[in-house]
Amino acid sequence: MRAKERLPRKHYSPEFKMELVRLALEEEGSIAALARKHDVNDNLLFKWIRLWQREGRVCRPRKNSSSLPALIPVQLQAGSSLPTFELPSCSPPATCHIKCRGSMPARV
Repeated sequence: MRAKERLPRKHYSPEFKMELVRLALEEEGSIAALARKHDVNDNLLFKWIRLWQREGRVCRPRKNSSSLPALIPVQLQAGSSLPTFELPSCSPPATCHIKCRGSMPARV
């Protein structure tokens, strides 16, 4: 038996998505019927509507070079030393004795 071949994913323009969201919110018909009429999966249209209502957009934000973190060059001065830190003095470990009724005492 051959493995089921996947069809390529459909890509919809932001204008198409926005038009369907507008129709879904303005018309009083079934959102699922509207999706089927335009050959879009019902759940996908519901997702676009949720995105529009929550975030005011129907597409994921595009990643561009200005939105990516950038490395900034740092120059150290010659002869500068790193700050030193003093460690707190170590005190002997604390112990705790626990005794419950009907059991042996425990030491933690």
